Amino acid sequence: MQNLYEATITEIGTDVPFIIEENVVIFFDEKAPKELHDVAVVHKNGALLSDIAAGDTFLYNETRYRVIFVGDTANATIRDLGHYTLNFTGDTSETLPGSIYVEKADVPELKAGTVFRFVRE
Repeated sequence: MQNLYEATITEIGTDVPFIIEENVVIFFDEKAPKELHDVAVVHKNGALLSDIAAGDTFLYNETRYRVIFVGDTANATIRDLGHYTLNFTGDTSETLPGSIYVEKADVPELKAGTVFRFVRE
């Protein structure tokens, strides 16, 4: 298994529960501007080792979510800001450039201190 990206959640923004209702999660590195932290799952120590692509896996607490689509700018914004939106709807009919889409699933319970990864199996 090749590790593509790994980071540790440090904070769950106050508005995240409302955003999760849409089956999406916004991620930002903790170095992002503070005004973005309220809407985001904030994380640290992320380094993109290789671009994420369809067919890769988002791994959270040993639960695997297969990546089905990666927007055109998602890998670049991960590199620059540790930013991407993870979409759990499974619907790729109207994609956004900074988003990563996984197969339809419930958003997992997000907790500070949890390590998450993107891997290529």
